Amino acid sequence: MMQLLEWLAGFTISFNIIQLNSALIMAEETRKMITATKNLFYAISAKGIAHFDNSDGAAITFAMSVHSILDHESDSHHAGSDDADGEMNS
Repeated sequence: MMQLLEWLAGFTISFNIIQLNSALIMAEETRKMITATKNLFYAISAKGIAHFDNSDGAAITFAMSVHSILDHESDSHHAGSDDADGEMNS
């Protein structure tokens, strides 16, 4: 029984490290997406293609909306549901 508890403790520590690393990667990739979207919106505004009262706010809102839709599609897919199929195509 003690060996099982020691193994579980080691597994839990390893799992928490994996979760931490995954969270760090996801946070970094999300930050990159927001930065790229801000740069895109600045360029669109500078070229006169569109006007934004608040380019940063618009870029963050757009980027996080796309991010949420992709998460929703992924969650639905992994749950075996087709509720979100084609959300990004609508």
